[in-house]
Amino acid sequence: MKRTVIGIGLFVLVAGAAGAAAYSGKLPFLRFGGEPDPVSLVPDGAQVMFGVSVPAILKMEAYSEGVVQEMQKQPNYPEMMEVMRLASACGFELDHLDRVTGGFSAEKNLVFVVTGNQIGSEQQARCFAEKTRDLRPGDTSMDPIERNGRMAWVIEDPEEGRGMFGYRVSDDMLVLVDSVWEPLVLSLLDGKGLAAKDGRLREAYAEANSKQDLWIAGIPPTDLSDQMGSGGLEFLVADMRLQDGFELNVIVEVVNAAKAQELLEKVKPQIHMAKAGLIAMGIPSGVVDRASVEASGGTLTARVDVTPEEMSELERAINEISRLAAQNAATAQLDSNGLQAPSSPGASPDWGTDRPTAALLFPKEGRCTSSYRLVDGVCAHLAY
Repeated sequence: MKRTVIGIGLFVLVAGAAGAAAYSGKLPFLRFGGEPDPVSLVPDGAQVMFGVSVPAILKMEAYSEGVVQEMQKQPNYPEMMEVMRLASACGFELDHLDRVTGGFSAEKNLVFVVTGNQIGSEQQARCFAEKTRDLRPGDTSMDPIERNGRMAWVIEDPEEGRGMFGYRVSDDMLVLVDSVWEPLVLSLLDGKGLAAKDGRLREAYAEANSKQDLWIAGIPPTDLSDQMGSGGLEFLVADMRLQDGFELNVIVEVVNAAKAQELLEKVKPQIHMAKAGLIAMGIPSGVVDRASVEASGGTLTARVDVTPEEMSELERAINEISRLAAQNAATAQLDSNGLQAPSSPGASPDWGTDRPTAALLFPKEGRCTSSYRLVDGVCAHLAY
């Protein structure tokens, strides 16, 4: 029998930022206790592992203006808000959450470890189940069950899909895992088996700053690695600081120093063009000047940082770029002769000048031809 999909609000708002939105449904409101390291519960089959600071996400303006507004458009938004009200009545609040840590494989197996103050409390979980039954008489979908000797919840019935289960680890920790990885994660909970950080992703995880607000470490897909030529990519690591300004660090490990230098030489002209174009579009020059890409041995590193003072200027520039993109304008050139539209959508205009010229392009089909792609649907052209 199809189980009722309820309680989703909290899990979507938090884990959605980490890629868990696909499982927006029922969330047993649970918590973190500090026994196992959340990273140690990601099995060795993972191709990618990650971590997200929930407080950092909740403080972001983009969260309130983007995620929440998008949630408000959903047809079941009123029910989601009622679910959150019930959870609050049982002592659970969104700001009690600490981190979401997880991993997934190329076969789309996944695990999420959610930690936070009292989110795994059995008392709170049973309180929420009772209030859910009051909201929907006869609905027992949020009632905890015993599964594999542990307190658990069925999030997605295996008979209706791949199967997704939630397990209480402690008063402060909850694990959500699909049916394929379930036995692997349970073994890790018992101190057995091999975690990704000690196996396939050992080198990548060693380079990750897992204390940052957001981090990710993984092995690129084979097709992407093949595009890099002989040797290709070994692993990729990135982390972001989302508070007190912004900072992004990226590490790309390739097969050897020669390959790293080859890739650096390939991207240097694009970096030069991108920096000039970004300044022309109003991105703070200090941010652009400090941005760097370097090669050392078989490692490529990239870094971007924004001070708190530069954030407002950066946000204004990005908002203006978004506003222009939203107009779905034809490809245009801005120089001393004014605006000129190209003969066909997506084509580069006849610039007709030997003077330095910077322009934003908005091809209708979203593809950049002879221009530099900034984001989907937004290209930059620089002639000098």
